[in-house]
Amino acid sequence: MNIRIGHVARDTGQYIGRAGHGRPASVLANPFRIGRDGTREEVIARYKRWLWGKIKANDDTVMAELNRLLELAKTRPEGLTLVCFCRRLGKAEPACHGDVIKSALEWMDKQETDADPVVAAAQELGGEVVW
Repeated sequence: MNIRIGHVARDTGQYIGRAGHGRPASVLANPFRIGRDGTREEVIARYKRWLWGKIKANDDTVMAELNRLLELAKTRPEGLTLVCFCRRLGKAEPACHGDVIKSALEWMDKQETDADPVVAAAQELGGEVVW
């Protein structure tokens, strides 16, 4: 599963930002703003707590979007690119709430794999499951 974070103006992908520039807000947009709510690092930390709360509460809207993105990441040969206004494709800086979404999707994928002992055992041995 390949998930990347890109910039909305340069890369094609699934938009995860706030409303603006002719785009509607994503369900996964960061409700916390740099300046008003803290530094970049602080608002990303707040977003991580916010998203985890939504996942723990099994929020219908957020979970539907996360599951949709996870399915795209797993089924597209090219993987998934999440796009926002703060990241350039292939660059680790600046940090973005997309990093949190990527981690959540990878965690969700691992939960699915770990739930199936046959798949988990096959992956542990470095193989694939052949039914």
